[in-house]
Amino acid sequence: GSLGPAALVDECLAFLSLEVGEDTHQILGELAAQGGDLHFGSDDERKASRDRIGQMLRSIAASREYQFA
Repeated sequence: GSLGPAALVDECLAFLSLEVGEDTHQILGELAAQGGDLHFGSDDERKASRDRIGQMLRSIAASREYQFA
């Protein structure tokens, strides 16, 4: 299976029960798009996807909306 960049952002935000402003959402989407889709077929793909999910969660945690939630 795979997960697109927009879905990565939305799923991570949902996991954290956080809503962000349009500007922040766009920045997160651009960051996610740099890596393309996440894939989970092989061990290497799952590890790379886990790393990118962690990076996205850290990016969200650094956002103004998270800091002041």
